[in-house]
Amino acid sequence: MLAAPQENRTVKKIIAILLMLAVLLVPSPASASSSIEIVDRVGDGTWIGDTWQVNVYPGESKATTLTLYNSSSESAEVELTIIPESLDNGNLLFELDETTFTMPGKSYADVTLTVKASASVTPGTYTSELSIEAVSAPSVTTSKARGVGTRQATLNGILTSLGTASSVAVSFGWDTKSHAEDATAYANWTPSEVKTGTGTFKVRVTGLTPGMTYYFRAKTEGDGTTYGSELSFTTNPRGRWWWLEWLFPWLKG
Repeated sequence: MLAAPQENRTVKKIIAILLMLAVLLVPSPASASSSIEIVDRVGDGTWIGDTWQVNVYPGESKATTLTLYNSSSESAEVELTIIPESLDNGNLLFELDETTFTMPGKSYADVTLTVKASASVTPGTYTSELSIEAVSAPSVTTSKARGVGTRQATLNGILTSLGTASSVAVSFGWDTKSHAEDATAYANWTPSEVKTGTGTFKVRVTGLTPGMTYYFRAKTEGDGTTYGSELSFTTNPRGRWWWLEWLFPWLKG
């Protein structure tokens, strides 16, 4: 088999190098995590990666506006941070018109970063970094109560997602009154249990009143707090053999 001419091999090497450089030079979103992308920047100064570089004189105020896009079909909680917020002994302040907000799926949002200089600021070029983080809350559903007796019941839930947190806390709120419109209003809350993965969880509550209807719902806390829907159960009325259940609570599961 004849070897390829030297000229052809040289051309192929040059093409390969150019392709590698093209990949390396593709700009990436400024500290944007997961689905949040910076699609446009308009205003004063220059952006180098995630750093804003702007020339300021005493008494001046300059601004730059970034357009963010949530490429995911799910909503995301966006958190913005300026590092540092002030320079030149506090004579120069960087401010955002929004620092935390929710972006629905496939939506855009404009954020304006402003720098304000006092009359004592030292003229010059200053830089500040903008960090963009997208977080999502965990999700949970409430399941049917089981093992319902005269004075106890087992509350059940399913942690369906941890969101962007590595671990979350789960618990139940319960009460003799319905709080379908206000998930924070339950008179009783079970101790929190830390979860690092999705799945079922349960808590047994005791000391209930026979023949009483109770309302409950699951709760999870991570990068945000969410609740399951409210469900209810009614304890058994106190019967002739109630003392058997009191002595042997496992009889009701």
